[in-house]
Order: sequence, then structure tokens, then C-alpha cells
Amino acid sequence: MSSRQKGMKVQTRSTMASEGGSRRRRGSKQEEPYRGLIPSLPDELALLCLARVPRAQHAVLSAVCRSWRRLLQTGVFYDIRQELSLTEEWLFLWTQDSSRANVWHGYDPQSNRWFTLPPLPNEQCTAGNSASAVVDGKLFVVGGQLDNGNACSCVSYFDMQHFSWKSAAPLTIARAKCMAGVINNQLYVVGGFTERDQDAGPTAEAYNPVKNEWRLISSMKISMELYDSAVLGNKFYVVNSSSENLVGLVYDPKQDEWVYMAHGLNTGWQSKTAAMNGRLYAVGDSHSLEGKNEISVYNERKDAWETIKGVLEDSAPVLAWGPELVSLGGKLCIVGTGLQPRIGATRAAVAVVEVSDSKTEPAKPSASLKFYEDITLKIRFSDPLPRGACQVLAL
Repeated sequence: MSSRQKGMKVQTRSTMASEGGSRRRRGSKQEEPYRGLIPSLPDELALLCLARVPRAQHAVLSAVCRSWRRLLQTGVFYDIRQELSLTEEWLFLWTQDSSRANVWHGYDPQSNRWFTLPPLPNEQCTAGNSASAVVDGKLFVVGGQLDNGNACSCVSYFDMQHFSWKSAAPLTIARAKCMAGVINNQLYVVGGFTERDQDAGPTAEAYNPVKNEWRLISSMKISMELYDSAVLGNKFYVVNSSSENLVGLVYDPKQDEWVYMAHGLNTGWQSKTAAMNGRLYAVGDSHSLEGKNEISVYNERKDAWETIKGVLEDSAPVLAWGPELVSLGGKLCIVGTGLQPRIGATRAAVAVVEVSDSKTEPAKPSASLKFYEDITLKIRFSDPLPRGACQVLAL
């Protein structure tokens, strides 16, 4: 038994004891002794059994008894799932309904099931141009643009263990159209604007989820309207949206400093990206000579983006209008909206692409489409999707 499991043995018993080492029978003063998570089985072994139940069935587990419900609300249960490599990655998708209210959806790829999260609290219910990220096992929504054009400083996070939104400490500077990234369980937020005509300058800040505190970090070298960002190799990469003045910066939290991005990486970064297995991938039509349906990978040695061809059919609407790209279960997941040519209507779709290294040329990966589904009727969506609309949470 590992040291962590030994600690969990103590913690589990302590957790169970917190609800009372003994229980009273209903309608009686007689005390009933605690019989463990599973009667006649030590709690540490029962925990190992319960941890193997798929994530989609955790709601059923919590309904069985009070001991199991409280166990699922503790970090012990999810710590051991992580140690045993039992965590499952779920996709979370941010859209807006017809009234422009924010709606977050969850997706379980194992069961191919979509579900809707409760409404966001406070001003973020209708604030557009928010940033989002996953930190400390929770989905964070940061800032946003209010109806009057000003930015808000609200920060909310969704706790899957309790299936509810909660409020975190507000931003130091109110921001909309900012970018967020997570490095070593710290949330970094940069750029954006505070009012309709006033940007937040080159300012940047970081959030410590343990202390629930924000702190200002080194400012970017220049102010810029951000287009996309990614975290790769424990560094935060951001690029601007100006086609006339391409600027890319890289933040190193160890040095607390910003440096300019490599030239090829910067100039070729003109579509949404995601980091996976130590590489940076992009989706869209910006790198394709044919102009359609391409996934590209950044070759650091050559400082150039290289196209992976033949992944999606030309008729797939998912690439039409600013698709979002994330790493999901070791594969690239693409979510987007577009006009379906055959029927002339706007559709929303999800595509999952597997990328593998070529046996003859490891530097040139190949890709194949593993899953494609039209989700237009499954969720409420807006077109195009908000920036940073996709996040992945592992529990």
C-alpha cells in the first residue's frame, strides 16, 4: 500500500467519523454503530471498490446512503481515482441561448450523454466575452462583458462534486475578452478590456485556489487584443488578433517574465489551438492550400506549422466558423457551428480526431476521424461559439 493510500485509510475513517462514529435509529435514542462503507469490508478496501464505479454513475452512488454521499463530496475519493488512473475526462461547452444568456453543457464521451449545468450566478449569467479554464478540479469562468459594455470582475467556478456554481475572489482588475491558462494549479489571466473603449493594458494576474487570492504578476510587454492562448511546457502562450501586427508572447511563471514568441510559431498561429502530448495543434483553414478542413501541428525544430491532411470531410460544418479545439481523452476534440450546405441551415457538431506518429516519419503525425456527431438538437447553442467555449475536466 502506497503512502498516499495509507493516508487515505486514516482520512476515510476520519471522514466517516465526522458524520458520527455511531448513529441513532429513527424514532429511537438507541445508537447504531458505524458499520463502514460496505459492511464487513474495511473502509480502505471499500474505497478502492467504489472508486472503480464510472463517473456517470456517481449520482446513483450518492443516493444509496449518507456515507457514500459524503464520501463523494470529499477529496479523498477523487484523489484515489487519480492515483489509480480511473479519472474520466468530460467536455464542458459554453454556448448562449436565443436571449444571449450563458448556458454551460457537460458531455460524457463514455456514454455519449449531454447534460445542462445550473445557471451561472451573479452578473455572469448574461456577461459575454468571459474567459474560462479548469483549475483544482473545477471549471472557472472569469470576468465578462456586461450589457452596458463594461467588464465585470466576477469569478465563478462549477463544483462537479456538489453540482453547483460557487463564487471565488473577484479579479483585481475587471476584465472582458481576456485569456486564461493554468500552470501548476495556478490560474493566470491576462489582457482584455475594462470598458468598451478602454483596455486593461498589459496587466496580468494569477489566482491561488488554495488561498482564494489574486495577485498581480509581471505585465505583458505591450497591450494587445488577445485572440487565442495555450499552455505548453509550463509556459503560457498568448497571441493577438491583428492580422497587420502579429504579436505573440510567452510567460514563464518561474521567472515571472514575458518574452516574444518564436517567429514561425507566432506568424502561423491564425486559428484555435490546443496542446496535447507536448505538441501544439491548430484547427481551421488558415494553414491549408486547399482552404478547408485541416489540422496543423507546430514543428518546434523547424519553427513552422505543418498540415495534417484528409482528416474531415469538406461537408463537415464544424470547421466553418471559428471552431474550438481541446484535448479530450488523448484525442483532439473539435466543436463548432457552421452552415450545412445541403440544407442551408446552421448546425452544431462535435468531431473527435486521433493523432498518431508515423512509423516511418515520427515528426509527421497522421490523423483519423474517430467520432462525428451533429449536436444541433441536443444543446442550446449560438453561432459562432463564444471564445474559449470548450474546457475539459477530469474527475
